[in-house]
Amino acid sequence: MPTDYDIEHGVKDLVHDYTTLVLTGEGIPRGVPEPWNGPVEQSFLVSIRKFVDFFMNRRKFPDDMIAEDYVGGSVSFSFPTWKGEEWEKFHNTHLFHLSYGRVRNTRPWDGYRENVLFFDEIQAAWRKFLVQPPRFNAEFDRCIKAREEQFEKIPNLSLALNFR
Repeated sequence: MPTDYDIEHGVKDLVHDYTTLVLTGEGIPRGVPEPWNGPVEQSFLVSIRKFVDFFMNRRKFPDDMIAEDYVGGSVSFSFPTWKGEEWEKFHNTHLFHLSYGRVRNTRPWDGYRENVLFFDEIQAAWRKFLVQPPRFNAEFDRCIKAREEQFEKIPNLSLALNFR
């Protein structure tokens, strides 16, 4: 189990990885066919999976970070598109593993509708998570402010990096 030191110092990594999710979520070209959509979308979907596991308290390995470490077990999060439409299972076969399941699966994917819904669901979970407030909330505030300041310095970056 993680120590308080681990949990507090994990905040920086959570904020960093959430930033990556936001950047890729905002940066996915909408309605653009491969190859332009592929690399950004893959990074986005890997981040979605990572944060769904975090919010669903799936500690697959002893060192995995989970939301319960920060907000306790009484808070629950919902991902109806990712889980309800079985996109999690689909992407496990098509994106996260080199699998012959890809050959047998005929379900089409372009992500134009679903990526927006995945992004909305994760952002809602993040906001709900921060409202609790989480343990080490001051560290979250500090790390979020540092990331926002970092991105303010990038010219022509017109992304809505709203972390709260």
